Amino acid sequence: MGPDRIGRYDVHEVLGIGGFATVFRATDPRLDAPVAIKVLAENWSLDPDVRARFRTEAVLLRRIQSEGSIPGVIEVFDIDQTEDGRPFFVMGYADGGTLAERAGRKSWTQGQVVPVIDALADTVGALHDADVVHRDLKPSNLLLRSDRRAPEGAEDGLVHPGERLVVGDLGLAKDLTAESTSFSVAGGTGRYMAPEQLDPTRPVDRRADIYAASELVASLLRGRDGSTSLAEETAAVLDRGRATSPSDRFGSMAEWRTALLGAFAESRARALLASDPLGDGPSSTTPVAAVGGSKEPDGKPKAIVGALIAIAGGLAAIVGGVVLTSEGNDTIVGPDAIEVGQTVRYRADADVDADIIWTDWTGAIIEQQDLEVTARLPGLLTFSLDVDGDTSERTIEVIESERGPTITGPAEIDQRVGGSAEFVAQLEPGDTSHFWIDPSGQRVDTDTLVLAAGSSGEGSSLTIALVATGADGIERGTRRVIEVNG
Repeated sequence: MGPDRIGRYDVHEVLGIGGFATVFRATDPRLDAPVAIKVLAENWSLDPDVRARFRTEAVLLRRIQSEGSIPGVIEVFDIDQTEDGRPFFVMGYADGGTLAERAGRKSWTQGQVVPVIDALADTVGALHDADVVHRDLKPSNLLLRSDRRAPEGAEDGLVHPGERLVVGDLGLAKDLTAESTSFSVAGGTGRYMAPEQLDPTRPVDRRADIYAASELVASLLRGRDGSTSLAEETAAVLDRGRATSPSDRFGSMAEWRTALLGAFAESRARALLASDPLGDGPSSTTPVAAVGGSKEPDGKPKAIVGALIAIAGGLAAIVGGVVLTSEGNDTIVGPDAIEVGQTVRYRADADVDADIIWTDWTGAIIEQQDLEVTARLPGLLTFSLDVDGDTSERTIEVIESERGPTITGPAEIDQRVGGSAEFVAQLEPGDTSHFWIDPSGQRVDTDTLVLAAGSSGEGSSLTIALVATGADGIERGTRRVIEVNG
């Protein structure tokens, strides 16, 4: 049984007990507001070093707040001590419990894990910008809190609609701006600890949090028992994040997120091509990732990401050079068709104070009034708009541009007479570069493309694409379907 009151606060229940402190759910009677109270354990209350460390956590959280709001970091409202002399501090209350409780033992999909990745990148990245290293990132230290301003979640996801993931328990955090003291903790938790955290004499910086975040995401994707395997591209990124040497990891949380989401996009593209490689089914007309893509472990961009996505049926990105349009008569204002290389802004026909959420062709969430689209290959693009809970969907056609390249070569390949053909790129004056995308989705940097029918059966087809960069710096592409005769 816990106390009925701590200071002026009414105590209701114990939320958690750790080695150094206990956290209670309580109410501030003056403001009629729920709070969480962290109280130093009695057996540590007379240790001056531990008391100093306990106070440092509250002071650090308060410093972070005073330097600028970080919605994903727990707040501190008050600090005091109990009647028997134990220090405590009062924090914001997270009513959704911990991520560990939400995740359970099951494995989660890439899409369900993306909100966690975004929250970690934004919040832990902001801590790093404030010269703070958390040093104890794990599912039980990530809290879920109701927040109507939070990014959109999913009812069946790790983060639900109207919830925000909040980083808590900075008891082991390191303030890089503070002078070192004699009190030092070689801290962390088991599997989430970077190797350098095991030795209190080794320096620990932001890359220790990148190690923990990588292990955390891996555990969510694999499940607690590790029975679910990771996609090859995702495993490579997470392995880099958990490299033994800090110098081999990513340099920032932003870089970590970009690589990880790019790996998700690449694995989805590979799955798409495996299920319907450039066929005419619905899946072949909808791109599965945004432009950009992941990186190799050495940090170099993966050209294959853009190639796989592009050949899946029309690539788009948010860029400048906007053409504002007003066609259309539904909630989504914009044309039903655009040209390759053209940038178009689709506008939400809604009040400026409405809650507007776009879901683009990749499944990415974009919270802004307009959605800007630039197409790189002909095909179809589908996206949706949610305005105050009402959803509209739109599919647009991307039309081949007259300014783009063309492909010269046969329309058919006859397996009986060699089963191969050569295709030549016909470029526009001023084009600065070009590349091919072969039927497997691989980028091919040659002047011509030699295509073999392989084991394709009679009546099947192969699709190739050609993308060129014009003098204006815009990429425009074309696709070509080649019939296979046997």
